[in-house]
Amino acid sequence: MEQCKKKEMVAQIILTVGIIVFLACVVITNIFHFNYMLNADLASDVILSKLIWTSKEIIPSTWYIAAETRIICTPNVAALFYGFTQNMTLSTGLACSFMTILIVIGMFYLGRKADLNWKETGMFAFLGLSLFTNYTILELVYLFASYYAIHVVILFLTLGIYAESLRSKRVRLAGVIMSFLFALCLGIQGVRGILVVYGPLFGIEVIRSIYRIFCKKKNQKSDWMISAWVCMMLVISFIGTYFPFSVGQDISRNIRKGIHKLFTVVIPDMYSAIGFSQTSGFGKICLVVLLLTTLYVLIDIVYCMFRKREIEAVEWTFLIVCSSPIVSAVMVAFTTVESSERYYFLLFYAMAFAVALAWRKIADKWRGLKILGGILIAAFALTNIHNIYLPVLRQEEPPPLRTLCGR
Repeated sequence: MEQCKKKEMVAQIILTVGIIVFLACVVITNIFHFNYMLNADLASDVILSKLIWTSKEIIPSTWYIAAETRIICTPNVAALFYGFTQNMTLSTGLACSFMTILIVIGMFYLGRKADLNWKETGMFAFLGLSLFTNYTILELVYLFASYYAIHVVILFLTLGIYAESLRSKRVRLAGVIMSFLFALCLGIQGVRGILVVYGPLFGIEVIRSIYRIFCKKKNQKSDWMISAWVCMMLVISFIGTYFPFSVGQDISRNIRKGIHKLFTVVIPDMYSAIGFSQTSGFGKICLVVLLLTTLYVLIDIVYCMFRKREIEAVEWTFLIVCSSPIVSAVMVAFTTVESSERYYFLLFYAMAFAVALAWRKIADKWRGLKILGGILIAAFALTNIHNIYLPVLRQEEPPPLRTLCGR
C-alpha cells in the first residue's frame, strides 16, 4: 500500500513538473519572443489592444470589424496589461500567457467536476499543453494571438458545470447565469461558440435523452432541467449572432458535393491539423497511438451503450469534446464555408481527454502498458519542445512592433 502511494506521488510530481515546463515555454515565448512570427493578423490584434485602452471602448468606434466582433478575447485582456506596461507586444504576450493559464485552470476545473482524480486530471492538462505540433494551431490557443483561447476556457467551464449537474442531479443557479452570459458573449462574437461549445453540447444532450429512453429509464426533474438549460444556451448564443454589431456569415448548402469535399478537403485538413505533416516518423507513430486510444475510448463507450450500462458524467463530457471537431467537419463539408485546419483544433484536447480516461480504464494487470504509454508520451512531449519551442528561443527576432507603428 505504501509503495503504491509512493508511485502515485512520483507520477504526480512528474506531471506537475511537465505542466510547469510547458507553461514556462509558453510564457517565455509570448513575453520574450513575441515577434518571432509577427504578421499582419497578429499585428492587428496588438494594435487593437492599444486602441481599446486609449479609446476606453470594448469595441472601438474607429475599428473596422471583420470576421468577428471581439468583446471577450485576448486583445481585451491585453488592453488591461497595456495600461500598466505601455508596451503593445509585452502586453499582448502577457495576455496570451494569462489565457493559457486560464485554459489550464479550466482543464483542472473540468477534471474535478467530472470526478477525475488528480493524476488523471494532471495527465489531461499536461497533454493539453504538450500535444500541439504546429504553430498554426498553437496560435489559436497559447502563442502570439490565442484567437480561440476564450472559447476553450468557456468550453471547459461549461462542461465542468454540465458534468457536475449530471453527477449531482441538480443545476445550480449561479452556474446557469454564468453559462448564459458566456453563451451570449460568444454569440455576439460570431458562430464559433456554437461550433465549439453549444452545438456539440446540444447534440450529445439529445443523444443522452434518447439513450435514457433506450434504457427505459424515467426522466427525472433534473434531466429535464439539464436539457432545458443546454437548449437555452444554444438559443441564447444564436440570438447573440443577431445583435446589430455582430458579424454573421453567409453560407449556402453543398449537399451534392459534400461527400467529395469531405474526403478531398476536410479530412486532409484534419490530417494537417493533427500534425502528421509537421512531425517525424516517431511523432507520427505517437499520433497514431493517440488516435487509436481515442478510438478505443469511443468504442468502449458505445459498447457500454449497446449493453445498456450506466454512462458516467465524465464519459458524456468526453463525447462532447470529441463531437466538436466532427460537427465542424460536417458543417464545412456540406456547406460552402471554406475548410481550414484551424477548425479542428479540439482534436488535441479530445486525444488528451481520451488518454486520461484510458488511464483509469486500464486495469493494474496492464501496468506494463501504462509504463510504455508514459514513456511514449514523455518522448513525444520532449520532441515537441525541441521542434516547437527551442527554435523560437534560439532565433533572432525582427524589429519590435513599436518601432514599426509606434508604442
